[in-house]
Amino acid sequence: MRTIILTASLLAGLHMASAAGHHSAELIFPPETWHNHGSCIVEAPNGDLIVCWFHGSGERTADDVKIEGARLKKGA
Repeated sequence: MRTIILTASLLAGLHMASAAGHHSAELIFPPETWHNHGSCIVEAPNGDLIVCWFHGSGERTADDVKIEGARLKKGA
């Protein structure tokens, strides 16, 4: 009986692991020394992914801070 329960538990765990989906990650740009923060990601109505973030040499006294963004087209 223990063998049946153990086998069923292992099979259920394997099924759940295979149904978990796929995740991948990559850098948008090479790493930098400037600050990049406040990031946001949204899915557009057509399925594209759009990201934006603040980028600059500092937060409090820098006058070079700007908002940057990138888009990953659906299926790319």
